[in-house]
Amino acid sequence: YREAVEQFDIAETTRPLQLIEVRMAIEPHIARLAVLHATGRDIDRIVGCMEDLRAAEKDPQRYAEADERFHLALAQSTANPLLIWLYRQINEIRLQAQWGEMRAKVLDARNMRIYNEQHEAVTDAVRRRDANAAAAAMREQMEKARNDLLGARSR
Repeated sequence: YREAVEQFDIAETTRPLQLIEVRMAIEPHIARLAVLHATGRDIDRIVGCMEDLRAAEKDPQRYAEADERFHLALAQSTANPLLIWLYRQINEIRLQAQWGEMRAKVLDARNMRIYNEQHEAVTDAVRRRDANAAAAAMREQMEKARNDLLGARSR
């Protein structure tokens, strides 16, 4: 019970910018580990998530769900149970109301297209087994997401 209350509290009290700061800290490393540990099946799952992202580009809600699956698929491909668990916690926080409000301001057609170019760069780097390129592409995406959040806060 206490753990459920703590999880609720952290999800309710974590602001979108705080969440993106955590994602900036771990997601480039997740992308790097995905290159090192992904199986063929993992790569197929990541590619499938990329296809879902492309198909959802005109629907922000569908896009957000596909984005969660894409990043979780990367985490799962690390074969690190703690990182997978951490990423599931991140996705739980992404479901909270204040994140949804911010997402509505950020996920316009232009940004979804740019995010997909960045997702594609991560996917391609994982396929090529280029850990540095995967981490760099993910870092670029997280920096854009952070800048988009900062811009949305001022709207």
